[in-house]
Amino acid sequence: MQKPVTEKKKYFVVRERAVPEVLLKVVEEGPPYAAFIFCADAPAALLETVRSRCALLKYDGEDAPLSDGTAELCRAFASGRLLPVTTALLSREQSLKRETLQAQLEELWRAAAEALLVQQGKAQPDPSCAEAALLLADRLTARQLLGLCAASQRFAEQCDQNAGVGQILGALAVKWEELL
Repeated sequence: MQKPVTEKKKYFVVRERAVPEVLLKVVEEGPPYAAFIFCADAPAALLETVRSRCALLKYDGEDAPLSDGTAELCRAFASGRLLPVTTALLSREQSLKRETLQAQLEELWRAAAEALLVQQGKAQPDPSCAEAALLLADRLTARQLLGLCAASQRFAEQCDQNAGVGQILGALAVKWEELL
């Protein structure tokens, strides 16, 4: 594995058909700059010892198109800058209900996850989020996309825990600033 040239990490996508014992060796003994994305239909397809070292990102496979609000958020994140993202997030604070925010964060996760797959060679993105995924894949780094996936999933879960919309949007803006 060659060291990354421009980024701190190098990302590798591993399909579930890979040999489980090889995966474990790579995860345990891989270089510190390597990050792995394991794609599987079910977590059980990976050895427990591999799963225990992973963060689980679920995709439910729904093919509903992105909402207008999520498409706007994707364009803001694709700018690769803090101001458009902060502006897009703050403009939602007063008018957005927690349930709608949760749905938009889940859609954002879907678009960012699809963008990661596009960067790794997926020929055709999911039609339900193709435009946003292609834009994100073209303009963001794998590290930024992976961070956006993790943050959008985490903050979508916080919507179930009675966190305020403003708190969640503020935390997402801070996380984005860290990813820049």
